[in-house]
Amino acid sequence: MVTDDGIGMSEPGRRSGLRNIKERAVRLGGTTELESPDAGGTRLRWQIPL
Repeated sequence: MVTDDGIGMSEPGRRSGLRNIKERAVRLGGTTELESPDAGGTRLRWQIPL
C-alpha cells in the first residue's frame, strides 16, 4: 500500500499510469483500490497472489 498526504485525486481526466497499474494487477490475478480519504491524501493498494 502506498499513501501520501497531498491534496487527493483531482477531477477525472487522463490517468494512463493508474490504468496500467490496474491492468497489470488484473493480468496477475490481483486487484487495485484507489481512495481519497476525507482527511486528504491518496491511498493506492495493489495486491496480487504470491
